[in-house]
Amino acid sequence: MADFLYDPAEELTGPNHLGVLADHFRKSSNYSVRRSKGTQDYLLTFTMAGQGGFKIDDKIETCVCGDISILSPGTPHHYGTLGQIWEFYWVHFVPRADWLIWIQQMGAHSGFTQSSIADVSVQSRLRGVFRRMIRDSRALGSHQHALAMNAVEEMLIVLALSLQQSNMGLDPRVEEVLQLMSQRFSEGISVDMLAKQVGLSASRLSHIFKQQVGESIIECLIKLRLRHASRLLERTTEQISEISDLCGFQSPYYFTRKFREHYGMSPTQYRNNMLQDNV
Repeated sequence: MADFLYDPAEELTGPNHLGVLADHFRKSSNYSVRRSKGTQDYLLTFTMAGQGGFKIDDKIETCVCGDISILSPGTPHHYGTLGQIWEFYWVHFVPRADWLIWIQQMGAHSGFTQSSIADVSVQSRLRGVFRRMIRDSRALGSHQHALAMNAVEEMLIVLALSLQQSNMGLDPRVEEVLQLMSQRFSEGISVDMLAKQVGLSASRLSHIFKQQVGESIIECLIKLRLRHASRLLERTTEQISEISDLCGFQSPYYFTRKFREHYGMSPTQYRNNMLQDNV
């Protein structure tokens, strides 16, 4: 199974670059890479199919579909295919200073770390991010380089958020409801609709959600709407009635009442305070 570990793999050095180097590989059983001195940058792989493996020190780490593997700079490693194929995305990158907090949250600030992304929607998003990353990293020009770096940043944020939610031990159905609410809070969402989406009764979903999140579905939904409303008040000149509608509230009156309860002031007062702070 781990035949690649005994192959005389070619000794490689890390890429000599300061930006983003990414690609999508589908390798056969004879694929193997060895770097006895590691790299000067971070290497991240996202396995799509098949099986690969990393040998770090004397330990073998297997990679299967959904696995994210991260090697920090200077980590000696040897990796290759386990079985028939290994299909994976990979990226070498030098992180910006403000990215290090997300890298630390993933436990990747030193050595080797591996996590599994089980949520298929997160996997799908990561595939899209990698496709853009690869395209922009191959193009010429500073703008394309900036776009590739933005894709790496998005990837790290998505991974850090996904792993944070997993560490909270949330029921997968609660995670799905939270994701649906964050994506569709401006629509007419109901508890019955959410319960049907995840295959539970409304009462059972409400109980599990309150138990794990600490607040009811409606309370959480209202907070999502109010947070978006506050951003629109800060950054746009839309009328209060229009913001109320954009955020999914039943009426401007109900929106204003809930906004005052949460922020301690009316939407108009909030906007005026933001304008004064920016003068």
